[in-house]
Amino acid sequence: RTEAEVRAVWATLKPTYTGSVYAVTPSVVAPYAPGEAAAGFRSDGVKMIDFGRYLAGLPHDVTLNATQNTNGQYGAVLLSASTFSHTPPQPADMSDAFYAIASASTSSSNIGGGYATSWAFQQGCLDDDSTVNISRLGHRRWLLNPRMLYTGIGYAEGYHTTYVFDQSRPSAEVGYDFIAWPSAGVFPVEFASRYTPWSITLDPAKYDWDATRTGHTVTLTRVSDGKTWTLDAADTNTSGEYFTADFGYYGVPNAFIFR
Repeated sequence: RTEAEVRAVWATLKPTYTGSVYAVTPSVVAPYAPGEAAAGFRSDGVKMIDFGRYLAGLPHDVTLNATQNTNGQYGAVLLSASTFSHTPPQPADMSDAFYAIASASTSSSNIGGGYATSWAFQQGCLDDDSTVNISRLGHRRWLLNPRMLYTGIGYAEGYHTTYVFDQSRPSAEVGYDFIAWPSAGVFPVEFASRYTPWSITLDPAKYDWDATRTGHTVTLTRVSDGKTWTLDAADTNTSGEYFTADFGYYGVPNAFIFR
């Protein structure tokens, strides 16, 4: 892609919403109520997901699903009312029915807090630069799952949910050699910092590997002067020079991660 092409897609997918975060305000204390995030708030979020997928060379027509939007609201309320976790405990004053929907959401979503907008949360998930997440980059890999076709976005009192377990896109519609972040070619500097982990995921239909083997390496070459770095399992500093090969199931079950 040319710089002009990247800029043109950004012009159609960049965030534009400036209104209230809610169409209906949720209740995060008993009696609990899911509320509803504003349509523009959610729209900016899914557009950021699609822009990330465009950069990575993937189908970028993910849309919002009304049921998953509603479920995501329940999940966001639970995150606010309970412990921040993919499996938060049930508050004593929360009904079993409410908790069942909410916990199903948190366990199948990217979750986060501290972001004022959904688009900023999605960008943070694409970056996934936390020392806690660098060993697997699950947030990024779920958003860049080739078979993702729809999602749902929830928000309540600073807490976000984004449904990421969708696999409804037919495999035949997706063809790739690898998924890289930052991606090959022109890439916006605003989406990469000195702390951003790099990742490469290979298409399982084209590559075989033994997840039990060791000794994977990455060689990084700086184009300007030819300087190289070789990264391997000895690079374990999650705040600095780092490498790992992860074969956990986060959309596609392989990722070679380095910084």
